[in-house]
Amino acid sequence: MRYFKKVLIANRGEIARRIIRTCKRLSISTVAVYSEADAAALFVKEAGEAVLIGPAPVKKSYLDLEAIIQAAKQTGADAIHPGYGFLAENASFAERCTEEGITFIGPSASIIRLMGDKIAARKQMKAAGIQIVPGVDGALRSLEEAPSPFLDSKAREALCAAAVKGAESIGYTNVGTMEFIVDEHGQYYFLEMNTRIQVEHPVTEEISGVDLVEWQLKIAANVPIDRDEIPAIPSGHAIECRVYAEDPRTFMPSPGKIDTLIAPEEARLEFAVTQGDQVTPFYDPMIGKMITHGASRAEAIEKMQQALQQCTVSGIKNNLPLLASIMDDLAFQAGNYNTKFVETLLKG
Repeated sequence: MRYFKKVLIANRGEIARRIIRTCKRLSISTVAVYSEADAAALFVKEAGEAVLIGPAPVKKSYLDLEAIIQAAKQTGADAIHPGYGFLAENASFAERCTEEGITFIGPSASIIRLMGDKIAARKQMKAAGIQIVPGVDGALRSLEEAPSPFLDSKAREALCAAAVKGAESIGYTNVGTMEFIVDEHGQYYFLEMNTRIQVEHPVTEEISGVDLVEWQLKIAANVPIDRDEIPAIPSGHAIECRVYAEDPRTFMPSPGKIDTLIAPEEARLEFAVTQGDQVTPFYDPMIGKMITHGASRAEAIEKMQQALQQCTVSGIKNNLPLLASIMDDLAFQAGNYNTKFVETLLKG
């Protein structure tokens, strides 16, 4: 079934390629929008059509919502997928899509606006009976995994129930993520909600067998999701490593030409670039993601260790050494880490 005739992807890089892949499988035509800096990018080549929307700076291209709306009208796109970042959580963009009769693949503008206001969002969750926390410092942004090694099945069920309760309290539709933090006693607290697909959505897909981009398309097209499509329990364990063009110790971006890119064979790859491409200084330095899945967490870690050994990137600084150090760390392997883990690892 074709949920839409033509989808414009208001994004770039690996997430644009990811959306294009699902659309192609569903026989949905695609339109890429791109800046002058991305003219030779893979996602531009892979889309059915491509429209130049401006120069490299994001304010004059990927954040120019009127240029993107015009590209959709020009190409006859009946839906826009915002991906993540850029305009994905911009309520005004969602409103403009609606005004032009174009389906915004995501929640309503009112929901985006509510949950984008962090204070209002936490008040809403508190009113729904969910514990909140003022904030948290630090993050392990290079790596994600699912399910969480900190939660047993009972705690996971309770947390998931809280997430559903929170989403229902605001009438949420489409894909979104409730973010919680868990303390040393196993108590969880609501942090924020991302009203769009996550960077780390592949780990959810790997343990559930669900194509979340397809679900986004179905929901936006008002096609019900059959209960048989919803997995009862997660299957195995998945780990995602984000590969960045950056100094692995200072985290400063390292733009330039990728002289060599040898990808691992035994991993799911979501890369924005290929060998010979330029990493520009204009955008996020993430060049791709590697995802492994195993019957157990130990197996997923072992597969990721092998993938990192097989992966080679040269010509630019990158964080592959840091990712390898994380995978080899005994505390990480034991599931004993927190939001200060990378900082502690680098000091050690």
